[in-house]
Amino acid sequence: MHRRVALARQFPQDTKSLLGLVSRRFQHSSLSRDRDQPAFLPPDQPASSSTKNQPLRVPPEDYKRYKNFTKRIIERTKFEARGWDDTPTLRGKEQKLATLLDASSHKSLKSLEQEAFEHEESDEYEGPDENDTSPVLPLGTFVETRRSLIVSHGVVIGQAIVQRRVKMITLMNTGDIWFPGRHDVQFAIPNFIPVDLAERCWLDKLSLSLAQKAARIEVLRRIREMECKAEIRHNMVSMKCVRVNAYDQVKSPDPDAWNTTTLRDIAQLISSELDELTLCGLHKYIMSNPVYFVADQCYDINQIIHVRPQTHIDNINTIKEWTRMSDGPIQSFAAKAGRLIPEYQQIQYASRAESPSCEPAAHAWTEDDRTILKFLHNSLRQARATQLDPYSLGVSHVLKQINPDKLVEDCDLYQTLINIGALAPWQDPASLDPALGLDIEPEPTSSWKKEQEAIATRGFVSMASSGTETPLGPEDFHRTDPLESVRHDFGDLPVFVIDDANAQELDDGISIERIPSEPDNLWMHVHVADPASLIPPTHVLAKEASIRATTVYFKHRSWPLFPKSLMAHPTLGLSLGRKTDESPLRVITFSGKVDKTGQLLDYNVRAGLIKNVNVITYEQANEVLGLPNDLCWYPFGRQPPHLRSSFKPAHLTDSCVKDLRDIQEVADRFLAQRYNAGIIISAKNSVSLEPIVKPPPEVFGPISEPKTFRGFPTFEYSVIKASDLDSGAHVVVAESMKMAARIASRFCTEHNIPIMRRFATPSIFSSSVDIQEIRDMRTPNCHVPGHFILDKLEVPCQAGYSLEPKAHYPLGLPEGEGYTRSTSPLRRYIDLVVHWQIHHALLGSKASKPSPLFNTEEIWEIAKAGETHEKTARVLERVHERFWQFMFIKRWAQENGGFDNPDGPLSNLKAYTLSKVNLNSRTGVLQVQIECPQLGIFGMLENLSDRDMPAGSEVEVKLRNIALGTRPQIHFNLRN
Repeated sequence: MHRRVALARQFPQDTKSLLGLVSRRFQHSSLSRDRDQPAFLPPDQPASSSTKNQPLRVPPEDYKRYKNFTKRIIERTKFEARGWDDTPTLRGKEQKLATLLDASSHKSLKSLEQEAFEHEESDEYEGPDENDTSPVLPLGTFVETRRSLIVSHGVVIGQAIVQRRVKMITLMNTGDIWFPGRHDVQFAIPNFIPVDLAERCWLDKLSLSLAQKAARIEVLRRIREMECKAEIRHNMVSMKCVRVNAYDQVKSPDPDAWNTTTLRDIAQLISSELDELTLCGLHKYIMSNPVYFVADQCYDINQIIHVRPQTHIDNINTIKEWTRMSDGPIQSFAAKAGRLIPEYQQIQYASRAESPSCEPAAHAWTEDDRTILKFLHNSLRQARATQLDPYSLGVSHVLKQINPDKLVEDCDLYQTLINIGALAPWQDPASLDPALGLDIEPEPTSSWKKEQEAIATRGFVSMASSGTETPLGPEDFHRTDPLESVRHDFGDLPVFVIDDANAQELDDGISIERIPSEPDNLWMHVHVADPASLIPPTHVLAKEASIRATTVYFKHRSWPLFPKSLMAHPTLGLSLGRKTDESPLRVITFSGKVDKTGQLLDYNVRAGLIKNVNVITYEQANEVLGLPNDLCWYPFGRQPPHLRSSFKPAHLTDSCVKDLRDIQEVADRFLAQRYNAGIIISAKNSVSLEPIVKPPPEVFGPISEPKTFRGFPTFEYSVIKASDLDSGAHVVVAESMKMAARIASRFCTEHNIPIMRRFATPSIFSSSVDIQEIRDMRTPNCHVPGHFILDKLEVPCQAGYSLEPKAHYPLGLPEGEGYTRSTSPLRRYIDLVVHWQIHHALLGSKASKPSPLFNTEEIWEIAKAGETHEKTARVLERVHERFWQFMFIKRWAQENGGFDNPDGPLSNLKAYTLSKVNLNSRTGVLQVQIECPQLGIFGMLENLSDRDMPAGSEVEVKLRNIALGTRPQIHFNLRN
């Protein structure tokens, strides 16, 4: 008989009473109570004076009874070797597991854990991400899944398509079948069970056959054994980490700085044997200690761990102590904040039409106030659902002290900091997130920026003073051009650099060359800036670029990969926008010979020199080509003409105009070739927010000194179809760059140079769909609105990285050709790596060593690190874009009669559902993700009455609420 049942029957009344007491104690508990605090106190024991929410006090007669009951339980079990385990029986464990499987297979509803797990997937929905294709794990892999703080274990037994995504069919430790994605798996042990055993678990998808049931019982048995071993190893690893002070060994020497390490690096501190069980135990230790260790956004792939600064930990512990006080620094801060909030709200409302400005405020912060502000500022970051957020309870406590009557929501912290002058009203949280490692000092006074410029200056000085034979130091540039002897001089051939008017890193230009003997064929040259001719891989700026991976562009500020002085130096500047009066520009040129059908007949890659550079904007190029410039619409109206940006016509010679039109002709040939090949590209509308009045650059980041802010930046909101955005001068540049990427891949294949390439799979449609009907809906550039084909799509196009030249479906590239990014070496580190590799091949016999600079393993590691940083940047850039879009809409509504204004652009909105309706386990309402093409945004449609709404359904909606902060969200209801 089950040991706990036997005890319950022996002491029935005591059991009921004790359970009733425990239940009441949990209802009484507060979030601010320390988990080490007792559940109840004896009648004669005094309560701690520092505890706000006291434990439940028990009457004397009840306390004595419960105390005796506890002793009897201990006496009853202390001599039993098995303790609370079940009484062993013949094949008892197998029978229990069989019963578990039977119960699981007959359940009509999902467990609460599974509901919570599946809900989190829709939290930040923006449609299938074609850039995120982490491969699913092979069959037989043991996995730990984490989402919504639900931690479960299972084994991969198959693959399935769920909501147009490839998922892993996973047998969980409960006997349930879940369908997690690759990003849900935080730890994996491959080959945990044989593949054939995993396959037998999923033989029959409709019923649980005897063979299938037997296989699942065996897998469940192994999962349970693994869980026991992992728990034991977790305890051992935890003790070792404490004994060796693991945190102290991996934290940054700078107490204010984050540090980065990996799971294996920490494992080497505590064990010489890095077996899977030790890594699993350490992983659990790391994930359960979020105060010290924060898992990377791509931890599921790279197992990178960010180590929290010592000062941040001290700050968290200080606030934790203060939350236990009934009358301490937090209450004093809350009282002051409560007085400031109405004043600041009045100032912001009165100055809403002014330009943004900042001035010192009249009030003052105490040292304790600054400690609390630092805590609140540090909490403004994207917290993943895979770990507890060590700030959440403290933040909730502080905000509740400021406004006891309001339910604390995610957006309240951000708004509170603005309302007390501790954050500029135009400060977006995404740019403060430490995951990107951005410099958050104001740009005019940034010490980091000054040091970057100083390094570049010292490098230029060193070039002039050092001999050519002197070995290069960490701050030394190449003293001479490594490819000087093989460069091709393009003379006066006109080169067109087409970009935005405010672009500073101009890294590509295009030229055209006619072939008199072949009038139907044209040579198109793509000239790419050549930073590898100046910056060696050993340079400190190159090392830092390898960590930052890419330039980051935000609305109010950009963080370039390299210092601006490297772009604009009069003789060595890398940007193709610098003047060429004193010296020509060094480039790597990718040349392609294209016939009238868009076929790439021949190619060449050369180191080049260009002099006749024509820098023009997209608008100027469109005017020269006779193409429309403004294909977008402005749902909220336009700014006055004197505030809008304008462009001056480009003054090009007739021959330059003909060159530009011939370049356009080549781009059109590539487009026509893909159209004729039947390529289908799912498209969506996009938003552009053009800054008219920018925020003051001297105000950025957390504000620790009292400030008063007035006014707000001005933007112009426009929406454009993807097919229109991918047209005109934009498509001319895009098609040229795609050709260069194809040529770079071919060249590296021919010369056996290891590089990373992009691949993309074709979309998979339902078998009943008429593909030709979809193809007939395409625009000339192969676009089809995504919501039109959503219900016909099983799996969207998926993209990723590969060392091999795989096919790229959207570009119509076959297996064996490949596509490698190589046209933005001033903005992407991986492109610069490709240039270093190409340099080696161009030098030929003159190269310093026979093999390329980086071998296959090194390229893979570089690409993997770059891809994970790129994913993190993409997530935060998307949050940044959403923040400003929602902020604009919210402010417009506040100044124009609210969301329900019958005459405004928010009055007749239509949207398309992007998934099936699901139940939000946190709010208890039915919801579905939607796309609103009129505004170019994605949001959540809530408060639905039933689930009968397939993906791709058109619905009439009204905007209900906008929440800003670290997770900007927009919520809709059905209009009728």
